[in-house]
Amino acid sequence: MAQSFTLIPFEPDRANCTISGAIDYTAPGPLDIQYQFSGELTEIAWPAATNKPQRKDKLWQQTCMELFIAEQHSERYFEFNFSPNGDWQSYEFLSCRSLLGQPKNIKPPIIDKLDNREGVSYSVSLDITPLSLAMPLQLGLSTVLLQACGDLAYFSLLPQTDTPDFHLREGFKLTLE
Repeated sequence: MAQSFTLIPFEPDRANCTISGAIDYTAPGPLDIQYQFSGELTEIAWPAATNKPQRKDKLWQQTCMELFIAEQHSERYFEFNFSPNGDWQSYEFLSCRSLLGQPKNIKPPIIDKLDNREGVSYSVSLDITPLSLAMPLQLGLSTVLLQACGDLAYFSLLPQTDTPDFHLREGFKLTLE
């Protein structure tokens, strides 16, 4: 069953859009995420379109959507970055920010764009089977938006305090049973 979410801006006064969506997973199928962007979308610097999406580092320095996923009682977790243009990356961590590397057996996600009345949505379909994760799973969702002025805006499930840090486990607010 799909779970709805709304991402909270780190600096509400500077947020010029809203981000909501839904996430759905039934093992052993793909994990499906829908990110819906509404508001002043012309203020967002969207990555240039590409015909050949690829794995790329540092996607969080531009507009990208993020997924953090972990087994409920484990410190180990995975981070996925999804660019609206189809580029992507994944990382495995032993614990908070303790990088193990990039999982090699991950298939590229399918990232599709859909313009709609409310704005634009991106659907991401990701095969997480190669991660060999046991249910229940805890998920964190976030988004980084590069604004036209060059500033970055941060959104996540958990209100952030001093500095946005999406790796903190308390931000893994969704549970998949």
